[in-house]
Amino acid sequence: MTYTKSIQLPGMIAAVLVALIAVGCGQTDNKNHRGQNANRGDLTPKNMGEGEATGEKGPVIEKEQEPKEEDPVHEEKKPEEAVPLQRIESSVGLKNYDQINASMAVITGIPETTPAVRAVFATLTTSMPTDNDIKGFLGSQQVSIFKLAVEYCDALVKDPAKRALFFPGFNFAGTPATVLNATGKQNIADTLVTKIWGKDLDFLPPHAESVASVLGLIDNVMVGKNAATVAVTGAVITGACTSVLASAPSIMY
Repeated sequence: MTYTKSIQLPGMIAAVLVALIAVGCGQTDNKNHRGQNANRGDLTPKNMGEGEATGEKGPVIEKEQEPKEEDPVHEEKKPEEAVPLQRIESSVGLKNYDQINASMAVITGIPETTPAVRAVFATLTTSMPTDNDIKGFLGSQQVSIFKLAVEYCDALVKDPAKRALFFPGFNFAGTPATVLNATGKQNIADTLVTKIWGKDLDFLPPHAESVASVLGLIDNVMVGKNAATVAVTGAVITGACTSVLASAPSIMY
């Protein structure tokens, strides 16, 4: 007789179900755990540097940044190079004190060695131009030049021989009322401009305008003077001579 061992199926089925349920729950927990780590990508071993998952520090690989393209709209513009200025050399110069003194002597015919001229010049050399740079010309230097011109013109007017050569035909013994009329003043003004400045030169104003300016100067000097006094004649001509001799055309080149 053959005996068959009875198997209690309900109990085995229940045990298998319990095991399956337990395995299924475990898999579900693992899936959920991996999902959470995926969401926190910096904590999963896959996204950590080697060794970080085990608590050890490993090399960190940085992602190389791509160079940014320059924005042509906001690109800084370089300033244009400045064009260098060309220096223009001036052809105009100023005579120094020795040159001015020599020029006045030649123009008037009065020697530099004339005692009155030499004495005044010796006191003025330090206050007159010392070089030919016109940019360094000062008003005080003009005053000194004027003082020297006074001495030359005064010596000229007081010397009968010299003044006869410079102002031919003019009567210095006459009163202003007789010799400094319209014709006399015109002759004096024209002589001063022609012999001291020159005539019809390119750097000078028209001759007629220059003469008219000196005529106006003579009229101003004569204002308030006694036209019946002979001494006034010489004084007026000395004043006009000084103004023309000390002016720019005679002290510049």
